[in-house]
Amino acid sequence: MIAHMLGENFAVALEGEGGANHQRILATLGTEFAKRHGIKVTGEYLRQLIDFQFVSGSEEERIGQFGAGVNYYYKVDK
Repeated sequence: MIAHMLGENFAVALEGEGGANHQRILATLGTEFAKRHGIKVTGEYLRQLIDFQFVSGSEEERIGQFGAGVNYYYKVDK
């Protein structure tokens, strides 16, 4: 994983993993504002080699999918 601050209130992180049957890349951008609020935006791409079993036999297929999410948080006093 690589993480880097982009100024005082922004940060970005990149992560990847891979092998013969599995590859994944993930990127996250986060920010804090007004000292208590924060937002993180994440995007991911996952690709896998999947073995499908049928009555007539099996078949391998490389399947890829994108995913994304947004997270808001609020820091409370302890």
